[in-house]
Parts: sequence; C-alpha cells; structure tokens
Amino acid sequence: MAVSATATSTRAVKDTAKLFSARMAAAAFSVAFTAWLIRLIPTEELAVWPIALALAAAVEALASLGMGDTFVRRIPRYLAEGERAAAGALLRTGLILNLIGCAVVTALLVISSEWTARNLLGDASQAGLVNSLALMVFLTAVEKRLAWAMKATQQFGRTAALDLFARVARMPLAVALYLHMGMGGVLVAFALVPAMQCVVV
Repeated sequence: MAVSATATSTRAVKDTAKLFSARMAAAAFSVAFTAWLIRLIPTEELAVWPIALALAAAVEALASLGMGDTFVRRIPRYLAEGERAAAGALLRTGLILNLIGCAVVTALLVISSEWTARNLLGDASQAGLVNSLALMVFLTAVEKRLAWAMKATQQFGRTAALDLFARVARMPLAVALYLHMGMGGVLVAFALVPAMQCVVV
C-alpha cells in the first residue's frame, strides 16, 4: 500500500528534528574530550589526525560512485509508490557496488602504505600506522554507506541513535586509547566505533 505524501512529509520533518537534536547533544558532550585530546597529542603527531580525516573523506567520495543522490531520490520515491521490490533491488545493488569501491580504494592505500607514510607523514617507517589508518578509513566508509541506506529507507530515528552513539563514544574512547597506545590508539578508536555501528546495523 502506497504511503501518502503528507504522511511521508510529516515523518521526514520529525525524523530530521531527531537527527538535529542528536547531533547537537553529541557535539556538546564531545567538545571537551576533543579539546583534551588535542592538548595531549604532540604537534608532530597531530598532523596524522587531519590526514586521516582527509583520506576517509576521499575514500568515501570515490567509493560512493556518485550514487548518494540516487539513493536519496529514488528509493524513498519507490517506497512511497509501494514499489518495495524495486527499492530493495536498487538498495542491494548500490550497497554491493559501494562496498566493492570501499575495498578497492582501501586496498590501494594499504599497498601504497610506505609511499603514503613517506610523503604524507614524512617517515617511511610509519607504514604500520598507515595500515591502521587504512582500517579506520575502510570501516568509516562502510558505516557511511550503511547510514545512506538507512536514510534512504526513512529510518531516521535509528540513524539518529547510531549517530549519537558514534559522536558520544568516539572521543572519550580516543582519549583512553591514546593514553595507552599513542597515536595508533586514536586510529583504533576511530575504527572501533564505526565497526560497532556496522554490527548494530
């Protein structure tokens, strides 16, 4: 049975409010831990953080294959028209292609770990750290793909809950692991949180 346009719009407004509230609450909680972590990390190690975020964004963009807009536009339309089979087929195909893209781009990062360490970190001996960074990048990209799927299927409440968990858990865990493992611990924390999100999804 097709869902009315009014019901879909009302649900979208309510779920968007949930997402916004979750992000505001998480930001307020994590800002203190972020400041603490930045003060703990020496200047020469702090450069790894923006590099990690930039690589994660690059992998996500390349692995998405430009399908984000298709997910957002087509799948909700199919669901509203009652065409669940078409929505499911598009969702499965998109996720499979995106996951393959994530794996390929991450594999290239691992293969070029020594080059990446030498040119981005200034130390070829940090190839092991780059491999940890590659794991974080891969899991983050996969989590983003799954988040797309949930948003496309109008599961905004669940998306808000997972987003809140990630934003609340990430920085305290990063601080704790940095104190025990150094910069590698920060990357482990940034890999563990999206991994747990993927398991929950």
